[in-house]
Amino acid sequence: MTEALKALSYFAQSKGAVGLEARVAKRNQASIKLLERCGFEVIERYVVNEWFVVQENRSQLLFYKQL
Repeated sequence: MTEALKALSYFAQSKGAVGLEARVAKRNQASIKLLERCGFEVIERYVVNEWFVVQENRSQLLFYKQL
């Protein structure tokens, strides 16, 4: 997944994107570690209130990486 995320970052930058955002459930530690290894930083913590989001996934983090 690290290689895929780096490839996505490169592709987005080549298309003129200035940054990438990723939203992940706070309990998903594997994804959080991946994003941090690839240079993403937490910019917001929030709780999702939509009815279709499973209760244990309501607490989420928003990550951002400037390209």
